[in-house]
Amino acid sequence: LGSPIRIRSLTTLGTPWQGSYLSDYANGITPRSDCLGDAFCETAMDNMKAEVERLMAGSGREVNQAYLMGPDGWNDYQAGVLDKIPVTLIGGNRFAAPAGAGPVNPTVWPNDGLVALSSALATEISDRVLPHRRCLTFDDTHSIFVSDLAGLPWQTGLTWDPRVLDAVRAAIDGADSALSAPANPHCP
Repeated sequence: LGSPIRIRSLTTLGTPWQGSYLSDYANGITPRSDCLGDAFCETAMDNMKAEVERLMAGSGREVNQAYLMGPDGWNDYQAGVLDKIPVTLIGGNRFAAPAGAGPVNPTVWPNDGLVALSSALATEISDRVLPHRRCLTFDDTHSIFVSDLAGLPWQTGLTWDPRVLDAVRAAIDGADSALSAPANPHCP
């Protein structure tokens, strides 16, 4: 209040609005079996759990469904904060469930290697929290770090893909007119 700084827009890249499936596993919310035998997913879950247990505090304990979601979750406490700020949510869906896996857990698949697409696009976050949102999906990983781990070119990372950077630039350039645009275009 009273600050001379005005936030014109917010753009998030692979942000775990609803939690990260890796943190969900590390905190006993999502079973490892939801990886459906995918080695990359299982290794990521195991590594996250080891890190969370080593640290015993920090974001690994908070970036999960239990902390963020529900009537007492962090997200609900933010209702009203973004009322006059257009939000662009960008998610990656580079990793899909193994073929023929049958029904999948949408909090795991598809994902960017760290965050499920449903979480990055805040599909379960109410309009009370995100009243002016725009959603974009790219066939990318979470970052160049994840791309490197998966043996993929860096350009497949949300943080390196020129198309994503163009989308961020467009969100910044269009911030002043974004509140008058239709709400939730392309959002699930």
